[in-house]
Amino acid sequence: MSIHADDHQGGERKSFLSILVAPAQQRLRWGETQISPHVVWADLFYDLFYVAAAYNCGYILYYHPNMDGLLYFLGCYGPTYSNFWFNKLIYDSKFENSGTFASFFFDAIQMLLLACSVLHTQNAYYMSKGSKRYMFLFCLANTAAIFLYLSRYIQIALGWVRNADSAKTAAKFEIIRIIPTFATMICATTIAYQTHQTYSAKSDYDGGNSDFEKVSRMLAGNKYEIKDPKNMPIYLCLATWFIDPITRFFVDFVLISKETYKARDVPIHVEYVSHRYMEFTMLMLGESVLSLLIVNIVPTEDYYLTFIAGVISIILLTNMHLSSQPHHGENQALFRRERRFPYMVINKVYCACLVTVGVGFKLLLYEVIDTEKYCDTEDNFIAKMFSVCLALACLSLDIMIVSHNGIKRSLERLRHPETNQFLSGSFFIIIASRLVIYFMLFTMFTQVKAPQLEAMLGLLVLVVLTTIRGMGRSMYPVKDIHASAHHFDEVVD
Repeated sequence: MSIHADDHQGGERKSFLSILVAPAQQRLRWGETQISPHVVWADLFYDLFYVAAAYNCGYILYYHPNMDGLLYFLGCYGPTYSNFWFNKLIYDSKFENSGTFASFFFDAIQMLLLACSVLHTQNAYYMSKGSKRYMFLFCLANTAAIFLYLSRYIQIALGWVRNADSAKTAAKFEIIRIIPTFATMICATTIAYQTHQTYSAKSDYDGGNSDFEKVSRMLAGNKYEIKDPKNMPIYLCLATWFIDPITRFFVDFVLISKETYKARDVPIHVEYVSHRYMEFTMLMLGESVLSLLIVNIVPTEDYYLTFIAGVISIILLTNMHLSSQPHHGENQALFRRERRFPYMVINKVYCACLVTVGVGFKLLLYEVIDTEKYCDTEDNFIAKMFSVCLALACLSLDIMIVSHNGIKRSLERLRHPETNQFLSGSFFIIIASRLVIYFMLFTMFTQVKAPQLEAMLGLLVLVVLTTIRGMGRSMYPVKDIHASAHHFDEVVD
């Protein structure tokens, strides 16, 4: 849908055929001014599906706080993010198809497929056992979504596009980027379908027999281990976490050289992409809050200590994220080809960590409520997951900050404003403090055992990290880049 949705209200009278269907249009040309986009209400509506997606993915970990749950969480979250939201983001930032019935129909089908994918993101027992229906339909929805975007790029590659420039060549490279993930999801769908056809168990909802009773008992507290040898589809879904960025790196930096970049690709609308990333991240932070608010209440001191520590921790994470964003669009990592790739990859990891942090706080709360039920998880998995994911969220945010500023400009902060001498002592203090903080975060589960103490320790470390970040911004500010009129090609490395 259009970035400038309001611009399509009124204007010239269109023919009946052009209302039904029209070729795609390249959104920007190299050197054109990047205009800040209007709010696209259709995009916000689309994002609402991801409230349910994050909720369902989080509950996989809630029902299965072990490595099986983590496997299915990552295997479901990754494809749902990349095959729907990310593919839509890249296409909408380069091309426009809005204003026609065909475009509306395409968006409606995409949302329907996304809804099917989210609906069948169930707990690991249902997706690995039962009739295998959930895994098959989840994979099928993702495969169909990729196919729809492939069809759009194929149309552009064949020449059905206005203001072509390098649009046809860019579409061909997008096809190359998508095909490996598409092939992987086809394999996952095929295997899931074959397993679904040959599985001998009864239906999941057959009046109370077999799997439905087992899952009911599992959710009541009797955890079932996932030891199904036929869970290859979820491993293939997990593989897309690596296949997609590897393919994109190969296309962006091997097939397309820096010298031929503008001739073989089209620019993305950076302001639009930046807004969409911020909106999606806010949704994932909101999901972390939701995990803490939809819980049973037990009026004990330990319960409220854990709850308060969790809410304040999410507030601090939100503050760190917002304060890390560049004040000017030209300072965005998205404006620079070499920095855009790591930013996009790490942002996906960051958002997944935010969901797991929220689930971690929820599980710590339930550990306070019922210690016997939740403390018998394998190798203290809840504490490990919470500790590692909180550390990865903070580390991912640091990497994205470096992506925005660049290594050179980050080091320039540590030069004396008058003598221009590099402040090696300050550099050592910053690196040492970061190492100590990340060591504390990654090893929290070994330092305390009680869930309320782990939540409080996590909060303490975040307070220290927030303080250090604030002092660093004040004492060593980053110099802003001001490009003329937001011209995209003036700031690309």
